[in-house]
Amino acid sequence: MAVIRGDAPVVVANAQGNHNTPSVVAFQDAERLVGDVAHQQAAKNQTNTVSEAKRLLGKKHDDPSVAKDAKRWRFAMANKEGRAGVSVDFKGAKTVFGAEQICGAVMENIKATAEAFVHSPVKNCVLTAPIVRSSAQPTKSPTSQVPNQPSPQPTKSPTNQPAS
Repeated sequence: MAVIRGDAPVVVANAQGNHNTPSVVAFQDAERLVGDVAHQQAAKNQTNTVSEAKRLLGKKHDDPSVAKDAKRWRFAMANKEGRAGVSVDFKGAKTVFGAEQICGAVMENIKATAEAFVHSPVKNCVLTAPIVRSSAQPTKSPTSQVPNQPSPQPTKSPTNQPAS
């Protein structure tokens, strides 16, 4: 995560001093752990540690790709209102969370880190995501947001090869 200071981005370390926060959430009897601390205890708490929740975003519970992914995971899959969810033991009870809730926990953690760094509330941010998405995870292209705008053309490098 980074913040803009003046005209330049400053990469902010998390509480463990790392510049990347793993998208991992672990549930214990009394608390929820996020990021590095969740990742570090995963071997001892496999069924209550959720990773790769981003793969579930926008997918239905009965999606074949969810069933395929679930074979690799130790946490239990669950039906959260027809959507792919996870079932964990949290505060002494079986609890079902949607993928959005798991990803939201990671975002809350990153936001808290940013707020601690800038000493004020964070109200605006930019999220980045990998370009690879399934058809169940739609995205808007710039041309779909501005219907009469021409599609951007690839730029040419000095050797007249398309830029990569």
